Amino acid sequence: MPSAWERFKSILLKKKMLPSDTDDCKEFTRSDTQSPIENTLRLLQYIEDGRMPLRDDVLFVKNQLLETSNIHSPPIYYDHDTFGNAFKTAPVYPDFSVKYRKSFSREKTAFIDNIVNAIPDDLVETWQFDIRSFCRATKNRPLSSLSMYLFYREGLITFFDIDPEVLYKFLLRIEHGYLDVPFHNIKHATCVLQGMHMLLKYSEISIDATIHLACYLSAIIHDFEHKGVTNTFLIETEDEIAITHNDISPLEHHHVSAAFKILRRKEFHFLKHLSKAKMERIRSIVVDLVLATDMNNHFDILSKFRSTFEFSQGNVSCSSSTSPTHSDILTSSGDDEQVHEIFNFYVRKKEIDNKLLYSLQMMMKCADLSHFWHDEKNYWDSVYQLEDEFFRQGDLEKMLNTKRITPYFDRDKEGISTKQYEFIKTFVRPLFKNICKVYPKMKYIEKQCIHLQDLPTSPAAHHGSEHNDEFEENNGLDCTKAH
Repeated sequence: MPSAWERFKSILLKKKMLPSDTDDCKEFTRSDTQSPIENTLRLLQYIEDGRMPLRDDVLFVKNQLLETSNIHSPPIYYDHDTFGNAFKTAPVYPDFSVKYRKSFSREKTAFIDNIVNAIPDDLVETWQFDIRSFCRATKNRPLSSLSMYLFYREGLITFFDIDPEVLYKFLLRIEHGYLDVPFHNIKHATCVLQGMHMLLKYSEISIDATIHLACYLSAIIHDFEHKGVTNTFLIETEDEIAITHNDISPLEHHHVSAAFKILRRKEFHFLKHLSKAKMERIRSIVVDLVLATDMNNHFDILSKFRSTFEFSQGNVSCSSSTSPTHSDILTSSGDDEQVHEIFNFYVRKKEIDNKLLYSLQMMMKCADLSHFWHDEKNYWDSVYQLEDEFFRQGDLEKMLNTKRITPYFDRDKEGISTKQYEFIKTFVRPLFKNICKVYPKMKYIEKQCIHLQDLPTSPAAHHGSEHNDEFEENNGLDCTKAH
C-alpha cells in the first residue's frame, strides 16, 4: 500500500504541479502547530484551487508525514500569543519510537530498552503511585529509572538528540546525591517526578519540549543533597549553605546550584550540544520551579496565581495579568532604543509569561505534596517518615542547646502526625483547590485530599514505620561509576 507521501506526490504529478520557488506562491502558509494530516489537506486544497505551492512548503509537509508515526498528532509547541487568553487542549505527543530507533545504534537502543521495558506503564500512569512497588520493579534505582522512562516515552531523548548513556550517568550521580534521610530521599524525589508528570498530563497545559524537559529536571533535582533539616535550622546554626545563599531559601538554592555544577561536568552534561539560549531558558525555568518549593514562599505564589487568573466569586478569568509586563513598561516609556537597552541590561529576561510560570510553580508545589493524593497507606508512611526526620532535627537542637526546640520536632511531645488536619486545611487543600479551578481534569487530587483530611490520626503503632527499608540493600550497589 503506498505511503501518505507517495499518494500525495502522485496527486502533484497528475496535476503537473511540481513545486517551484516563485514570488507568486506566498498565499499558502504552513502551520508549525497543526498535525501533518491537517497541513497536507490544506496544501491539497491550495492545489485544488489552481495555485502552486512553494518547494519549501511541500518539503515541510513531506517531512512531517515521513517523520511521525501518528499523522493526526501536532508537534510539541507552546503558542505564546494565545496562552494568555485561553488554554488549549495540549497536543498529544507524537510517538518518536521510529525516529528514535533510526537515531541510535543497536547497543544504545538495547541500553534504553533494558531500563524502560522493565517498568510496567500502569505503575507510572496512575494517581495512586506506589513507590514501594516501583522500587522493587527498578531494583532500588527508582529516580534514574523513572527519569529514563519519561525522557524516552515523552520523546525528549530524540527531540533533543540526547545521548542516553550520558543522561543515565547524570541521573545516577543525582540519585547518589540524595542522602539517606527519612523523608527527603530518592523515594520522595521519585514521587515528585511522577506527580509532576501526572499534573502536566492531566492539566493538558500547552508547553514546548524545552519547558517539558525543564519541568522533569526540576522535579529530579528539587531536593538534591537535602540534609534532612529545615532552612530555619541551617540559618540559626549559621550553616555554610545558609551563609552562601544569604539565608534566602538556602536549601532550594543549594539543590539547584549543586545539581547544575554536576551537569556542567563533561561526563554528565547530556545537554552540552544545546545552544546557549536554550540552556539559559532551561536553567531559568528550573531555578523558578525549585525555589517555589520553599514553603516560606507558599502564600506568595498562591496569591500571585490567584490574582493572575483573576479568581472572583468562584469564577476563573484567563484575561491578561494586572501586573505590568516587560512590553508594557517599554511601551509606556516609549520606543527609544536607549530605553530598551538599559531595561534589558538591568532586568533579567523572562523566559515564559506569568500565567505559565505560576501554573508550573503551582504544579511543582503540588507534586512536592503528592503524598496528599496517594492512598492511605502511602500517605501515612510519608507523614511518619517526615515526622521522623523532624524528630531527628529536634534531637540535634537539644544536643546543640539551641534557644528552643522547633514546635512538633520534640519526639517526647506531639509530632506533625497529630496536626495533619490543620496542615491540609491551611496549606494543601487551598493549593489543590485553586489549581483545579484552572485545570479541572486534575480534580482527583482535591477529592483525595479531602478524603485524607477527614481521616482520624493513624494508630500510634504506625509511628516510626520503616522509612528506608527499600534501600537497605543499596549500600551494596556500586555508585562510583556516577562520580
